[in-house]
Amino acid sequence: VGAVLGYDTDEIRVFGPSLMAALCHPEDLPKVMAHFQDIICLGDTDVISVEYRMRHKTTGWVWFLSLDTVFDRHLDGRVRRHIGVATEITAQKQAERRAKEASDAATVANEDLRAFAYAISHDMRSPLNTLHLLLSEIGHAHSGSLDPDARQLFDHALQTVDNMQGRLESVLDYTRLIDGASPMLPVSLADIVAQVLSDLAVDIDQANAIVQVGDLPQVLGTARDLKACFHHLIANALKFRQADQAPCLEIADTTSLATGLVQISITDNGIGIPSESHDEIFDMFKRLNAERRYPGIGLGLAICRRVA
Repeated sequence: VGAVLGYDTDEIRVFGPSLMAALCHPEDLPKVMAHFQDIICLGDTDVISVEYRMRHKTTGWVWFLSLDTVFDRHLDGRVRRHIGVATEITAQKQAERRAKEASDAATVANEDLRAFAYAISHDMRSPLNTLHLLLSEIGHAHSGSLDPDARQLFDHALQTVDNMQGRLESVLDYTRLIDGASPMLPVSLADIVAQVLSDLAVDIDQANAIVQVGDLPQVLGTARDLKACFHHLIANALKFRQADQAPCLEIADTTSLATGLVQISITDNGIGIPSESHDEIFDMFKRLNAERRYPGIGLGLAICRRVA
């Protein structure tokens, strides 16, 4: 006690039986006293622990972890003496505090992001929808009076609004994932993939795509998020295809028992991704191809990584 808390032998001796009461943090003293009472009820192989703070002579409060067990009993079985070890864990507690502060800061940031998403959904979606409606009405009412140049500008304006609405929905999808509030439940990936293929049936038919699906496992996850992940991956395989051949997709369970993790592979015969770009394609709004040829805003794979 003297070496760790800075008191010399005489000072320790002066404290006597009141040492714990004098040096233990007032908030921790009750649980330390309760800890000592619990020792009376211990079995021979039981070990109990308690964390508490003690006052250092000069530097403030020092954290300890005590582990105690029965050392000696009376003939009638009552506990006569116990033995224990107290380890200083101040650095560990400081690290825990920093981790909690970082977690709290992340929670605040996520709450701010959710508030931002809410503001987008209610403050930006409405005027965008109104603008789209107005442009549609103008196009319907005055399409015959527009010259070719005006018609081209009008179509471009309407397409721009459509793109903005799509971008907004994608951003909102991503912010919903950051929330992370959905419970993890058993989900059949076979059912998820079947739903996605049904949703993309028109695109698959138009591309003359061949999709092969193997036996897929059940996992712990969120059905909505997993569906979004598979939707983006399969839609990408249909979109980024070779011009001279139909897409061929294979979805398979390639899990290795050694890792303890589920691994699903989705392979295709599309245009591929250069190896030097394998990291950056998962960044938000990162695109490797011209939007006029392959439409999109570069959030699909960021959403997939977040789900995974």
